[in-house]
Amino acid sequence: DGMLLREASSDPLLSCYAVLIIDEAHERSLQSDVALAILKTAQAARAGGGGAGPGPDTAGEDGETGAAGAEARPPAVSPPPWAASPPAVPGPRGLSPLKLIVMSATLEIDRFCEFFGGAPAVQVWGAARCLTTHTHTLPLPPSH
Repeated sequence: DGMLLREASSDPLLSCYAVLIIDEAHERSLQSDVALAILKTAQAARAGGGGAGPGPDTAGEDGETGAAGAEARPPAVSPPPWAASPPAVPGPRGLSPLKLIVMSATLEIDRFCEFFGGAPAVQVWGAARCLTTHTHTLPLPPSH
């Protein structure tokens, strides 16, 4: 978080990056919350929005963005959002859109999708493993 905040202080659009991966997003702190807000603002500015709010991925059929024109988030079983995405078109500042991948094992999906303007979510379920505990007792050494 600290490195990202430091870099964003000199380059608020994070122009050196096309994709950023945020891992362990459920481990929240003041720094990580500020970093997510900065990423949201940079993503909107690079998409041509100029500030916080939904990006182009939430546009409705009429091209409008925001709550009125946003389509519902696709179900978790839908194909990944990059599977049918058109090539990145440079925004008004000549930068490609900033793609964010937010990962967590225990993330509140709906809350994060809403924060990022209805961003799509992909859930990957892990396999549950049964654990068996085996114990073995060793005799204690004789006490003196």
